[in-house]
Amino acid sequence: MFVQHEGVAAAVTQAPQEEQARSNTALRGMSFADGAAAVTPQIVERRAKARELTQAMKAALSGSAGAGKYPAQTKFLLDVLPDSVVSQLQTQVPASITLAQAALETGYGRSVPPGNNFFGIKGTGPAGTTLQNTQEEVGGKLVDTQDKFRKYNDRAESFVDHARLLSENPRYGKAMEKREDPDQMATEIKKAGYATDSSYPSKLQWIMRTFGLKQIDPLVRQAAALAVTPDDALLAFGRTPGAGGTTQVPTKPQTTATTNTPKPTTPSAPQGGDVYVVVSGDTLSTIARRTLGDAGRYGEIAKLNGIANPNLIRVGQRLTLPGGAAAPAPAATRRYVVQRGDTLSTIARKMLGDAGRYMEIARLNRLPDPDRVQVGQTLTLPG
Repeated sequence: MFVQHEGVAAAVTQAPQEEQARSNTALRGMSFADGAAAVTPQIVERRAKARELTQAMKAALSGSAGAGKYPAQTKFLLDVLPDSVVSQLQTQVPASITLAQAALETGYGRSVPPGNNFFGIKGTGPAGTTLQNTQEEVGGKLVDTQDKFRKYNDRAESFVDHARLLSENPRYGKAMEKREDPDQMATEIKKAGYATDSSYPSKLQWIMRTFGLKQIDPLVRQAAALAVTPDDALLAFGRTPGAGGTTQVPTKPQTTATTNTPKPTTPSAPQGGDVYVVVSGDTLSTIARRTLGDAGRYGEIAKLNGIANPNLIRVGQRLTLPGGAAAPAPAATRRYVVQRGDTLSTIARKMLGDAGRYMEIARLNRLPDPDRVQVGQTLTLPG
């Protein structure tokens, strides 16, 4: 039995294989670098490196001390390894931590709760919420209780949300500072309030040690240094990315909560030298799609700005855009007044068309806890 503040050991069994096909979209909401670009000799070479490194990752897990003793558990870890590697490539959350937490929270895939919540995260997710029985450690004793846990449309959404929680929520800032020391990061995750179980860090550390998971992280960092993209990694693992290597971003709905929003005008094509400022959740491919109309032109942005690794950009970074395609008109400032029953994820889904953008709202409004908003509170919305 696992005891977590943000976790639950559920009674419903769900084979991880059932999620394989849906997870092939490779972390819904996170875009991939190659897009629809032609396969060049550089891409061929990069993907060859990706195959070499992913084979080494699988070998580290399959050759671990735990693999011979716990074959079923090893099978689960191998199944979610691609999701965890993509997570690290996109957010720098170590694959070892992601793998260990997924294993601990779900009993190695035997007890995935309703709603595809692989990480026991509380609150409201992209698909709503589920009420679950759980146990919390209070004063050294286990207490039976019920709580609301996030619900996801598929496994991929759960991995996305976990990665964003650790990499974007300020409360896990110290944990992310220790990302090159997974054992210490596990301790900091517990200190930040992820779990009430006093032995939570030691459980994660045992999983990482037993299955050789810490050997995987430097291999992923090496892949990132070689500009290996999530698409490259997925193909190397034998997964098929979604069409064009990305999930389409829903069109943002119109809303009566918008204030001072002028009627949009038809934009002109950007000229070389136009500047884009990176916001939370951006990748070069999403920026290329949004500003140039073609995710496959991410390489032009990288080259123009001297970016050696297209997977590594930072919030607030100013990027010079190439010319030659239509760009959307700048979004006007919008505000939303919190209603009863709202959460940041439901607001993001309703107002921005993507529940996964809830952390953009939290950051823009300097909210210390994205799970807490007040009725009547006025929020500024990102463009």
